[in-house]
Amino acid sequence: MNICIVVPSSGYLLQAGVRIRYERISTQLLKQDVTLNFKVIDDFVGSTDFKDDIYIISKVYDFRAVILAVEISSAGKLVGPDLFDDYFSNLEDFRFTRLRKWLSELAKFSNFALCSTTKIKSRLESYFDDVPMHVLNDPADIEPEELQEVLALVDTKQSEFALNQELRVLWFGIGDNPHFDVGIQDLVRYAPQVLRKLKKAFPNIKLTLLTNHRALTVDAYEMLKRLPIEYDLQFWTEEKESLLLGESTVTLLPVNFQNFSKVKSFNRAVTALAKGSQVLSLGYDLYEPLHSIIYRNVEELIVHLTSSSLKFSLENEDLIKSLFAEFASASNETCNLINFLKQLGPSTARVDDSVKLINLGSNLDKKLYKFAINYSWVCVSSPALGKQANYVFSIVHDKDGKLSVTIGKGAQKLLLDIQNRTDRSVSSNPIQDKLQLSDDLENIFSSGENSFFYSNLYKQSLAVTESVVDGFFENYILLNAETSKSFFAY
Repeated sequence: MNICIVVPSSGYLLQAGVRIRYERISTQLLKQDVTLNFKVIDDFVGSTDFKDDIYIISKVYDFRAVILAVEISSAGKLVGPDLFDDYFSNLEDFRFTRLRKWLSELAKFSNFALCSTTKIKSRLESYFDDVPMHVLNDPADIEPEELQEVLALVDTKQSEFALNQELRVLWFGIGDNPHFDVGIQDLVRYAPQVLRKLKKAFPNIKLTLLTNHRALTVDAYEMLKRLPIEYDLQFWTEEKESLLLGESTVTLLPVNFQNFSKVKSFNRAVTALAKGSQVLSLGYDLYEPLHSIIYRNVEELIVHLTSSSLKFSLENEDLIKSLFAEFASASNETCNLINFLKQLGPSTARVDDSVKLINLGSNLDKKLYKFAINYSWVCVSSPALGKQANYVFSIVHDKDGKLSVTIGKGAQKLLLDIQNRTDRSVSSNPIQDKLQLSDDLENIFSSGENSFFYSNLYKQSLAVTESVVDGFFENYILLNAETSKSFFAY
């Protein structure tokens, strides 16, 4: 079995998410004769020779991914998204309307969906109806049987702490997000009172903050002034994260109560524990299944540090290994994923005889336009866009109220090729440069509250477009890519 991860850019391959989510299972996959490879969506240049068996779409938040899913499914291969951020469940957040539309369209052509947590799975099930969904936990970089060495390190650190009473505390992670107040905001919201109590109990406290350079704006530095103790600020690298976690006694993991944060994976807690650091979870109880080996109460942590009887220690080795096996084992996650994928039936979404149309909406996305052409899709220009081009089926609503269609030469050729290949008509209308639409189509939205010029532009334009397409084509697929600009959340 060959699995291809479709990603938005080459830069995405350098991010920690790829390393944590995919690279940690790649070795285990190979042991079971499953290869994992990555391909940037820009590198799909119209080829329909899909050599891999399964395609997982990872954070390609634009309609090129939907077109690609249709093509992959039509080729008889399996395709589906991997969802580990929730930009979709809050139907009232207007900022993510286009992402909700993206997921709605993608789900129609998906054979499966992966999720990083059960919470995000439950929130997004409504998008997928009967499409199978699977929770793929983010694994640790060690297996449960390797934890004994880590727990021995915990004992060593606790012995050193008992001698010198130096408490090393770490906060690490991405410090910002373009859409939500997370990262540094979480730290300054939940950590000050905890730090005061730790400082009172252990005066020799060393706090280190490890985060990304971009997050450290003037406003961020102002917020960090709220911390009640001095701190050492360092820029994140994978090497520094490993080193500092290995040296720290306690890692602070604050999480806020907004929907975006509540579905996050256990990755940061698991990563900290796997390096021998105690975890103090603050704010929203994201890590509730790990309660028996992490801390929610700073007073309890202080008592355990003083008595050298820690939750994450050799005393609880069997419990710790059991929880890692359940939530953070690369080998177990790999086996569960392979079993899930093997149970999926073959793709049946054949669209060879259909005219493939994509409504560009009211914004011209040039990447989407070019991508669609490469896969022989006809681009539809709604009245809101008013774009006429070589490969465009353009619907024009003139000022005099007349509705007409202009078909570019390239679009005409694609339609005629389909008609010749299928030996049947693709349209109930002539395929020509310009066509005045019949009165019944022309008058659908010409009066009363449905008037195009007196209604919401997008809704009215979409309604006109869908009606015209339905009246024009005999057998078609129509994707609505309204506001389909590329979106990348980090």
